This record gives sequence, structure tokens and C-alpha cells, in this order.
Amino acid sequence: MGRLIKMDFYRLFRSKLFWITNIILFGISFAVNFAMPFITDWSISVLKSSEVTVSEADLAAMEASKTALFSNLLADPLNGLLMVILFISATGFLYADLKDGYIKNIAGQISQKGYTAFSKFSVIIFHNLFFMLVSLLSASLAYLICPVGGLSFEGDIGNALASFFTNSLLSIAMTSVVLFITAALGNKTLGIVVGVIYSVGALQLVYFGINKIFELMRIKDFDIQEYLPDTLYGHIFEVSKPEKLFTALAVALIFTAGFIVLSVFVINKKDVK
Repeated sequence: MGRLIKMDFYRLFRSKLFWITNIILFGISFAVNFAMPFITDWSISVLKSSEVTVSEADLAAMEASKTALFSNLLADPLNGLLMVILFISATGFLYADLKDGYIKNIAGQISQKGYTAFSKFSVIIFHNLFFMLVSLLSASLAYLICPVGGLSFEGDIGNALASFFTNSLLSIAMTSVVLFITAALGNKTLGIVVGVIYSVGALQLVYFGINKIFELMRIKDFDIQEYLPDTLYGHIFEVSKPEKLFTALAVALIFTAGFIVLSVFVINKKDVK
């Protein structure tokens, strides 16, 4: 298993897609965060010169928003469309050994083909954390060097670290679903589609419909969105309010364990092609 994990790490670091997507992620994150203080500054100027009445408190709040809190960036460093880049990279890595025939070279050298799922999952943990740290570094640097912006290190770092850790696990849980689709079912396209759907929140209508079904079944005070990794991802979790934090951790662990076990089972049953 150790040698298998080393080989998968080697594949990841040798992957052009991994480095290209990280460069793209860094560039987009930097550009967006660098531009935000300028946009806010321009908005303040327009409001001051217009006939629209704006309170001093609102203007002060807009002025303060030009300085980002590092704790907020740390709590949720990678969200929205930036997550699409992560899933594109992850799917490419998870499918590469199937596409290039690499799996045929090692399938006969291990006792169970399902070990490849564990190996890929180990690398995906590093993969996702790397993407999140790149995005955090990019956003922090953008605010630091922006002439009209700034970066403040005030704020609750404890909650930020708890949120970063929980959101990392939730991202891994979502990627474990992509692992099953890509590595176990052998469908790269569907893996990317699922990653994009997760990233843009396209399942909201589906979840709304499921909640309505529960209401018709007279199951009240239940919201399925409170128990799914894609809807929990990106939240700020407070240590002082552990219920939501523990729920998110449980969801992340259950989804991850379930899809890893399912991936191992399917891969062991499949013939290597």
C-alpha cells in the first residue's frame, strides 16, 4: 500500500493538469480579490456623488469591507466557481491511470485492486488541502498588496481554523463521490459534471423537492440540506455552537467512508480493461 501511495503521489506531481489548474486558480483568485477593494472604492465614490441618500454607517461599512479579515479568508478559502477548478484537477488525476493503461501494470501486483481506491483517496486529501492553501495564499496576497485594500489579522482564528478543517473534510467527502464515479464506474465526464454541480449549487431545486416530499409525508422540521456535504460546505462553523459543527463533521465522515467502501467493492468486482 505504501508503495502504491508513493506512485500515486508521483503521478500527481508529474501531472501537468495539477500544476496548470493551480496556476489558473491562483491567478483567478488573485485577480478577483485584488479587484474587490477597487470596486468597493468606486461604488463609494458613485454613491457620494449621486442623489441617493446613503447613511454614514453604510458608507463606513463599505469602507471597512475594503480590508479583508484573514480569519474569513481562512474559514472559506475556496468556494463557488473556484471549486470547479479543484474538481477538474481531481477528476483528471482519478481517471488518468485508467486512461493511460497504468492500472493494467499494477493490477496484477497487488492482492486487491480496491487498494487503488485507498491510494487515490490518500492523495486526494493532499490534493484538496493544496488547492485550498493556494487559494488562501492568493487571496491574502491580493489584499496585502492592493493599494486601496488591506488585510487584517483580527478576528476569531479558532473558529476560522475549525471552519477550514471542517470545510476541508466536506470537500474530501464530495471528492469521494467523484472518486466512485470516476475510478470505480470509469466515467470521467460524469465525474466532472457532478463536480460542477456541487460547485455551483445546482442541486438546490432537487433538495427543495425532496423537502416538499417529506412535508407531504408529514415529516416536519427536517431539511435534507442540513445533512449533505455540498450544502454544508462554505459555512462558518463556530466552536461555541458545536451542534452544526459536529453535524458537518459527521456528514463528511459518513459520506467519505460510504463512497470509499463502495468504490473498493466495485473496483474489486470489475475486470481490469
